[in-house]
Amino acid sequence: MPQKDEMKTILKSQIFEGGTQTKQYSKNFTTQSIKEENTSIDQNGVTGQVHEVQVDGIILVNRNVTVKSPYEVEVSHDFPLFKLHFEIEGYNHYEPQDEYSMPVEIQSGQFNLFYFPRVNGILHFTPPHRQTLEIQFTKAFIKKAIGQNFKEVLKEFGTAIESKRPFLFWNRSQKITPVLKRHIQDILDCQYADSLKKPFLEAKVLELLVMIFASWDQRSSRSTTTQLSPSTHEKLERVVQHISTHLNDPLSIASLAALVGMNASKLKESFKVTHGTTLFKYITEQRMKSAKSLIEGRICNITEASYRVGYKNPQHFTVAFKKIYGLLPSELIK
Repeated sequence: MPQKDEMKTILKSQIFEGGTQTKQYSKNFTTQSIKEENTSIDQNGVTGQVHEVQVDGIILVNRNVTVKSPYEVEVSHDFPLFKLHFEIEGYNHYEPQDEYSMPVEIQSGQFNLFYFPRVNGILHFTPPHRQTLEIQFTKAFIKKAIGQNFKEVLKEFGTAIESKRPFLFWNRSQKITPVLKRHIQDILDCQYADSLKKPFLEAKVLELLVMIFASWDQRSSRSTTTQLSPSTHEKLERVVQHISTHLNDPLSIASLAALVGMNASKLKESFKVTHGTTLFKYITEQRMKSAKSLIEGRICNITEASYRVGYKNPQHFTVAFKKIYGLLPSELIK
């Protein structure tokens, strides 16, 4: 029986030894220090790793498992659930057993954000592989991040929280954009020591939530996104692939537009809608990211790295690098 200052999750499935897994957390996920737990799974056709991190007010869970056959997990929480779920690869379907939550289907490459006053339902999963990033937080975290007037700031979401009514941001889960992918990877790749890891993860989660709250509130932007045709999305993906393999080329907007048979203005507009940044800035960021890797790995010196990512003038490269990372390239090798 959990104490008043604890929150409990119960999971029941054939994939757990003994059939049941119970997890207890402090109220509002409060903790003075970072807590990490790695769990191996090898039971009834499900194998892999689960990495869980708890920082003050937040639980982050990264699952990376192989699934041989479909399986189910009965899940219940004795606390309200606020969850941002990224199904990087796989399939997740939640089927509620009462009126306190709603059905949620998240397919591979999709995400959703939701609030359920209570959780009592069944999670369905399918083969062959699942990789997820699941971020749980609480009402206290929202108040701390946004303020006591969160109801006015978050509008329908804030009203649902105050009235203890289940809320699903999107009836149809959304595609994980390249911008979100970069933030997800930053979280998964974080190698900082605990003293720095804690504030880094807190800041990243808050940044993700703010981005999602803002994009969800900008209905005109969402409308524009849904109006983009599948062929346009395909062309944008081709542009991204071309950029990644031709960083040392000029990469003008006109040449990229011609490559995929689009009008230059249409390309710029569509790219910003789907990627959350300008095409020019995206190219610069990718060049600096590649150069940083080359310099840190001692693969080549700064001048060579600048040439490899398309800069004929190393001084121009240095200026661009400092603008992105806030430090000189030479500081990477000190």
